[in-house]
Amino acid sequence: LLGKIGGDAGLTEAGHEYARRLADFAHNVIGMEVEKDEETGEEKRIPRPARLWTSTLRRTKETAALIKKERISTFKWDNGDQVEWIQFQGRAR
Repeated sequence: LLGKIGGDAGLTEAGHEYARRLADFAHNVIGMEVEKDEETGEEKRIPRPARLWTSTLRRTKETAALIKKERISTFKWDNGDQVEWIQFQGRAR
């Protein structure tokens, strides 16, 4: 906004709204699998593990913070920055 590139700004109001909607999408679409019972035709939603990687920027951490963490493990990866990475459990393909 000030003609500067870079920095480590947090989310704007619009960014918070996007993060909220992204968290809903991650939970309801990415984090769920729909199985159909062949006999009854009934659909059942079951949790599906997935991975989430973020950068070290404040706004990416703020975005990821809204995603439900039932299946997330956190670990530190030393890339010279002592960065904390957040990851959902592994997902079979």
